This record gives sequence, structure tokens and C-alpha cells, in this order.
Amino acid sequence: MDRPRVTIRSLVAIAGLCMLVGTTACSSSESGTVSTTTAPSPPELVGRWEGTYQFPTVDGDLVTSPLLVVIERQEGRALWGYEEFEDGGQVIRIPLTGSLSDDQSRLGLGATGLIVDGEVTGPDDMRLRFFKVTDPATSFEAEVQRRD
Repeated sequence: MDRPRVTIRSLVAIAGLCMLVGTTACSSSESGTVSTTTAPSPPELVGRWEGTYQFPTVDGDLVTSPLLVVIERQEGRALWGYEEFEDGGQVIRIPLTGSLSDDQSRLGLGATGLIVDGEVTGPDDMRLRFFKVTDPATSFEAEVQRRD
């Protein structure tokens, strides 16, 4: 009966895996105590956020346009809202969902073909960077203020 051959390469891979598992299993926390510090409450972002932005087009134009982002609902760090703008006289509303970062200084929002990365710069101020990834793609940044 033929026995499977064990190669040096197999033994080295198994030894490396055992060392990794052993190191992970034997590691411990420094103090062994549980922190009782609570995270600060997330900033309240519900409201109308308005600003103006410029974006380059593939035709070589630079377009200036008003921006409206509405955060309709917030549960902890989770966010729901929409972006609204006019295109050819027609009002376009794009639903957005996302969340605040762990440190609550940044936010991310998304929609089909759109990514928004933002920074909370004050209780009524944010800086938002939009990445439109549909055809034609573009990107722009806008500073927005809460206008309730």
C-alpha cells in the first residue's frame, strides 16, 4: 500500500500555521481589566445641509451648482437621507444611507453610482467629497452648513 508523501514544504507550512495559532492563543490583554468608559454620543446630524459646489464635466466645462443634502433620520451612528439637485429644470432626489465613523468625526454615505465621504467640522458644518462613479464620472467637494 502506497503512503502519501510528506514534503518539506508541507511540514514548513504546518509548522508555521501551528506557530501562528499558538501565538494568537497565548496572547493576552495587558491589564486584564474591562474598560467602563463609554463612547461619546454621536453628533446630531438630522437636518438640511446646504452649500455650493463646482464640478468639471467631460466637455471641459466647470459647472457651479447649489447642493442640498438632507439627513432625515439618525439612529446612533446610522444615517438615512437624500441629496437633491436640479438637472435641466427637473428636481432629482437621490436616497442616501451610511454611517458615522467610530470616532464620529467622519461620515460615509452611498447610493447607486455615488459615494460621499465627509468630515464633521462643527455642530452645523461639514465638508463632503462626492464621487460620482457612473458614466460620466466626476468628483467634487463642498462645504455645507445646516439650515433648519
